[in-house]
Amino acid sequence: MITHSFLKELGIEVEKFSNDNFMCHCPFHSDTHPSFSISYDGLWICFSCGRKGNVQTLLNLLGRPFLEPKISASDIACRLEYKHQDKKLGVKYYYDYLFYKNNYDHSYMESRGITQETANFFGLGYDKIRNGIIFPIYNYMKEFIGYSIRHIYKEPKYQHFSKKILYNEDKVSFEEPIYVVEGLIDVLKAHQLGIKNVVGVMGAFINEHQEYLLLRFPEIILGFDNDRVGKSSNIEYGKQLTHKFAKVKIIKYPYNIKDFGELTNLDINILPFSKYYMEAHNVY
Repeated sequence: MITHSFLKELGIEVEKFSNDNFMCHCPFHSDTHPSFSISYDGLWICFSCGRKGNVQTLLNLLGRPFLEPKISASDIACRLEYKHQDKKLGVKYYYDYLFYKNNYDHSYMESRGITQETANFFGLGYDKIRNGIIFPIYNYMKEFIGYSIRHIYKEPKYQHFSKKILYNEDKVSFEEPIYVVEGLIDVLKAHQLGIKNVVGVMGAFINEHQEYLLLRFPEIILGFDNDRVGKSSNIEYGKQLTHKFAKVKIIKYPYNIKDFGELTNLDINILPFSKYYMEAHNVY
């Protein structure tokens, strides 16, 4: 798999890229106009000097026979610039080369209680360069619009490469109550427990677009984290949404539970967590 960063490492200057290939200055002669074309599969040809071959031929000619192509989040971002012309290709590129080629950190996800089945369902990937789990992001029209990275070893925990929408909104029903949580992993944990109508706002704040979508649901259940910011957001947005005629409930966590993901770890026989609900208007 040929990427922008791989060509840069070879000293090949990329001028432009399209659905099929990169156009570059040929590394084998003085090239004033980009005449060197290389596909994402590694097949290349220079329309000026006539040389051609595959990726191994290129590496041998450049004296780098053992260099292996790598893929990073920046390569995905570069490719997504072309997504408006071919969204399906963008999804396939993302899924094939991040999930199947790089795989994801099984040990970390298992420590968070995420199963292989759930990882497959949500199309999780692993970025070895940034040491993080990659979550593909779709909008309510089921279009791939970006991704978020959950860093494993550094802060901030999340890095978003998409518009701030409702994570998982393409898998929910507007006919049923909706759970609103902070983190992406909270969404995955809820899904494993059978709660499909749950969305993550990727933080403790609800923007105008998210609010517009949430108001389409018959009932909103706010479950921000059980910390100072999360509790404040539960009250603030409970009041805000109620004033816009939404039916809102707030989850009051047990003192030793830090977020919605941990709540799903409890031995609860009756779902969905109704014993922890509070009517929003009774909180403020």
